[in-house]
Amino acid sequence: MNDKNIINKSDCLGINNYCSWYIQTLPNQNKEIEFKEIEKFLNFILQTDTIPIFKSKHSKRIEFINYGRTQLVFVITIDELQQFAILISQPCAEEDQVKKEYENLLKLSKNNPNVIKPITFFVDPNKPNRQAYVTPYIYQARCIGICDTEWGMWKPDPEYHFEISDKKLKHTINVCMIALLISFYNEDEKTGVSKIRLDGDDFMLKKGFENLEINNENIIKNMIFIAARNLINIEFNEYKNILKKELLRSYSDKDTDKIIVSRLKSPMTQNEIDEGISYGIFLKENKKII
Repeated sequence: MNDKNIINKSDCLGINNYCSWYIQTLPNQNKEIEFKEIEKFLNFILQTDTIPIFKSKHSKRIEFINYGRTQLVFVITIDELQQFAILISQPCAEEDQVKKEYENLLKLSKNNPNVIKPITFFVDPNKPNRQAYVTPYIYQARCIGICDTEWGMWKPDPEYHFEISDKKLKHTINVCMIALLISFYNEDEKTGVSKIRLDGDDFMLKKGFENLEINNENIIKNMIFIAARNLINIEFNEYKNILKKELLRSYSDKDTDKIIVSRLKSPMTQNEIDEGISYGIFLKENKKII
């Protein structure tokens, strides 16, 4: 939601092209058919009574803003006063992957304020594997990632573009992403987040962080984890050591030996990794995540 509680229809929220360009299908799927069925499912969600404000008496405006390998992302604006994100499964997504991500985010968000908290989950009545969940919309959030081999972020305004981070900002953001991953580790259940993608899918920064001094505390306050594809059962020391190794080199989805980080186009530095793990342990022990 816009912090000023003012919604401007001309504001760019993300990718301006129509979502049919970004639908990813399997060889046996027809892109045009899948697109029409996604539109029907979206209309079904918008007419639901599950979220009271979605009821038909309200004015609704829907915009496609982004995509990933698992979901297509839309923003719904209600009466030009409130906004929500709707994440609908890509046709090529693994069975129940969206449901699993919804459940993982719900679980993590109970004890971690830096994790986006989903509101509700939907299943397409005509196709059980077409799924979606709704979350709060973070107004014009910056999606942290890598373009080619450069670290930076995708910014929606004034129009959707990638902006390379300077050395200090890159270092601080990377330290904080690692710190949050370490802080998410559940000592009681011995589980940590896995299938992580640090190329633009998993972490966001709230708009306005740019106006603050760039340090760990300010970046952490404005950082949000938005994807939780899998939780792995593993001892903490092993989780920490594997994470260290996997962040030190670049690789793609085709590298099937990865355990925690699924994809990384550009490695992190040893200093970023060491500082991030130390900071993450500090956050865990002192419960200072904001």
